[in-house]
Amino acid sequence: ISEKYSIHKQSIALYGTMGNLYLQQNKFEDCRKMAVKADSLAKKLNDPYFKYGADNLYGLYYSAIKDYTNAEKYMLQALVYNLRKNPNASHTGGTYFNLGEIAAKQNKNKDALIYYSEAFRIFKNQNEKKNLKDISYNLANLYANQKNFPQAYEYQKLFSAYNDSVINEETNTTIAELQTKYKVEKKD
Repeated sequence: ISEKYSIHKQSIALYGTMGNLYLQQNKFEDCRKMAVKADSLAKKLNDPYFKYGADNLYGLYYSAIKDYTNAEKYMLQALVYNLRKNPNASHTGGTYFNLGEIAAKQNKNKDALIYYSEAFRIFKNQNEKKNLKDISYNLANLYANQKNFPQAYEYQKLFSAYNDSVINEETNTTIAELQTKYKVEKKD
């Protein structure tokens, strides 16, 4: 529908979502096609926000196919936009997170630590527990690989705490939904 009616901004967002789904299924060529479509529309709109989305998807695609040079190039382009627009937003934290993963896959541990630390700071300021859980896990592994076991242990503890918190929040949400459903059915 977005393509049919030329709703370009929504199309770009959907291409990004579809590209990520393709990555999860290891359908790399399909992901690349979504990145090309998103990039084409972003250039047409001449809007840096949408160029960020396309660059981010390209970075994820190149990382998945282990072309880390291009992955880093596109993620850094996405980071430049994010730092200009809102340096403390979730998107910026996500870009730092992705850059950390790209660096870690290349055993560039010092760079990975810098990127992960920035992502952690942003996610902490935003109180994004799921992202904090994921970044804590990655930092624990990074420190363990560097044989810095005290730091690895600290981040492993954080991972466990955030994991428990996320599970508790999900459980509370599920319970509230079930209670509402029960009340509605009882009323009916």
